[in-house]
Amino acid sequence: MRILHITATHLNPSGGIPVVLENLVSEQNKIRNIDSRVLSINYSTENFENSFFYYFGNFQEDIDFISGFQPDVVIFHGIYFLVYKKYSQFIRKNDIDYFIEPHGSLSIEAQKKSSFKKKVVNYTVLKSYLDNSKGMIFLNESERKNSVFQSENDLIIPNGIKDIEEKEFSNNDLVNIVFLGRIDINHKGLDYLFKELQLIDKPNPKFRLSLYGNADIKAKKKIEMEIKKIRYISVNYYGSVYGKDKIKAYKESDIYILTSRYEGFPMTILEALSCGLPCIVTKGTNFYNEIIDNKIGWGADFDNIGDVIETAVEDYIQNKEKYKNNTQKYVLENYQWKNIADHSIQQLNKYYGDK
Repeated sequence: MRILHITATHLNPSGGIPVVLENLVSEQNKIRNIDSRVLSINYSTENFENSFFYYFGNFQEDIDFISGFQPDVVIFHGIYFLVYKKYSQFIRKNDIDYFIEPHGSLSIEAQKKSSFKKKVVNYTVLKSYLDNSKGMIFLNESERKNSVFQSENDLIIPNGIKDIEEKEFSNNDLVNIVFLGRIDINHKGLDYLFKELQLIDKPNPKFRLSLYGNADIKAKKKIEMEIKKIRYISVNYYGSVYGKDKIKAYKESDIYILTSRYEGFPMTILEALSCGLPCIVTKGTNFYNEIIDNKIGWGADFDNIGDVIETAVEDYIQNKEKYKNNTQKYVLENYQWKNIADHSIQQLNKYYGDK
């Protein structure tokens, strides 16, 4: 089977869709009779060291590559790249099926942001792109249920994790809670988080909070302003971390928190679990039920985040070794990239098993 992934996103090796594709495609190509490649249509692969990634820089060379490769199926990553419509039309004319992997962009909550503009685009400019797809590829069942577009051919193929990291418990008196992700106040629900922190801000707290992530000037000012409102809880923003520094930030922490309004399949949760950190999550993360059902963290609503933090801290103090073992065991059994690649081929084999 020949699989072509098409992406118009950045090729930043620090995270996001490029990292997902790098790991998934590398493992897919280890499977017998599978030839999986990535075509980047907006960003050069010059600084992205992976032999399965291709970039040509113009539409004609891209379609020449597609014609030469002759994929059995194409997977578009993302929704709101209008150039995808042009590529999808060429692919359909050549009788090639394509799936769309929205990465959270079609969730009900995600559609609320710039909702009028998205509705117009969905039902005009991108209507044929959406309608002519074979189906959607969702990252988990929660994303599928919350999607505004569904079909009978939809597949579920989650993200994965490479390795687990050795967890060493600190001797600090305070439980270290960490947020790591893009500093988007609305998307990540940081407005709710800080509102709830103020409600539980009192002398002698049992935890501290560290925030890591890229922030534009406006978001950085907002975070700094919110931090100043907290009197007793130690809250610090450290900016972006990548690679080994990111792993170090996880390993120096005890609990990961993500209070998003919406997500596709947040890699930060898998990264945290692989480092032995139980997670506090809201329903918008698409991990809420999975975290609770498998006893690897705590679920919160927007109006009780503070209460859940306090409960989680007490629970963690009493059961830190149990949480470390449960979290790492869970990702090893369910989210190693090799297993995800095998699962992806099993899913695609429903339609292309004889290829």
